[in-house]
Amino acid sequence: MKMVSAEQRLFAFYLEPDFTMLAFSSALDALRLANAVVGYEPYSWRVVSSDGAKVRASCGLTLEADSSVAESFAFLQVLSRDVWALAA
Repeated sequence: MKMVSAEQRLFAFYLEPDFTMLAFSSALDALRLANAVVGYEPYSWRVVSSDGAKVRASCGLTLEADSSVAESFAFLQVLSRDVWALAA
């Protein structure tokens, strides 16, 4: 049986300095596992920091951000506008 694609969901994880890696990785892994179970990728994510720079976790590891908060809002506005244009 072929899976029918549902609406995709984009999650933006905003990370503050000294964020807890366990909480972040648990949330991310739940989305990754859900994608694996359904056989396609209805869930995607972006890592966001205040200025788009790397963010250091409380355990000392540093994570690269995909974008800043301002860039993410702009991206989501364009994405939303494109989705509404396709629906019209």
